[in-house]
Amino acid sequence: MKKIDCLKKNECTGCYCCKNICPVNAITLVEDEEGFLYPKIDSKKCINCGLCYKSCPSINKINYNKINDSYIAVSKKDSIISTSGGIFPLLANYVLNLDGYVCGAIIDENNTIKHVVSNDINVINKMRGSKYTQSIIDNVYIEIRNLLNSNKYCLFTGTPCQVAGLKKFLKSENDKLICVDLICHGVSNQKFLKEDIKRKYNNALLVGFRQKNKFEGSTYKMKLIDNGKIINKYYYEDAYYNSFMKAYSFRESCYNCLYSISKRVGDITIGDSSCYLNNKQFKYDNSVSLVLINTKKGKDIFNNIKSNLKFDSTFLEQEILNNEQLHKPSNRPLERNNIFNDLKLLDYNSFEKKYTEKLSCVDIIKRDFKRLIPQKIKRAIKK
Repeated sequence: MKKIDCLKKNECTGCYCCKNICPVNAITLVEDEEGFLYPKIDSKKCINCGLCYKSCPSINKINYNKINDSYIAVSKKDSIISTSGGIFPLLANYVLNLDGYVCGAIIDENNTIKHVVSNDINVINKMRGSKYTQSIIDNVYIEIRNLLNSNKYCLFTGTPCQVAGLKKFLKSENDKLICVDLICHGVSNQKFLKEDIKRKYNNALLVGFRQKNKFEGSTYKMKLIDNGKIINKYYYEDAYYNSFMKAYSFRESCYNCLYSISKRVGDITIGDSSCYLNNKQFKYDNSVSLVLINTKKGKDIFNNIKSNLKFDSTFLEQEILNNEQLHKPSNRPLERNNIFNDLKLLDYNSFEKKYTEKLSCVDIIKRDFKRLIPQKIKRAIKK
């Protein structure tokens, strides 16, 4: 009987489907030498049922959905706008009003990024914002199945491979499961992230990877708190973040991603819009989401929340063209060959120097001009 451990590293996405579906808990996900998680089978527990192999979305046929509608959108209420257009909070509130549960990724007190299931708004608020590493799924697919069996609604938000893993685990569609997949460029791992924080920021707590303010809009800044002191670093100033942005540190399967296509696995897809500046309604907004509606269920839900949105149709073909991960996986750069060895072998300063950028004054002025001028125009119009 074939088992999941036959997968190559450039095939396994670490979606946790195999761990959740194993009837005898014989599968755990363990770190390899780079820090990525891969399934390991306990031969003493394994009963050779083959469920891990039969359910794996990297091996078996994936059911994709064709995009039906595409929108650019932003929440009308500034209070619920997150680092993009605030779509997730509206979807979460919709499910909570149905006495349902929400599953998404949070950052805990140990800087571990993990998926949790909750109907507590305080926990759900922690699911907001971008988290640029692969989250730990653990047993949440089983929790979701139990909720669905209890006739509860559940919203699951994650990377496309995680959505596919959940669906393969459940085996059949459920009217009360709402799946939202993210436009994902790839994932690095938490071992690298924690090493980066430990080396550079001591015992700082990670808050997030995208920050938003009225002067800059939504920026690629890592925010940490160290003994009450707030630390903000642009992506190019931090080795982990810069390596992520340049695709130096992705999981091997990300460079062969089965989900970097225009067909989607979720009912709804959300990400950053690349075309909103072409639309007069959104020209001076700083946090605009691309929302792709992929199923009838997704359309019904969007119709239920759209009164809380400023939205308009967008040019899907242009969004697909501009957003690389809607038509192809990230390219594997040469730096991927060495980065994890360098992390082990190089001292802190040498590693930082090699994997961060030193922008010139001209580069910084150009970057700030592009970002700040639209905000100044927007404020002038309001006056």
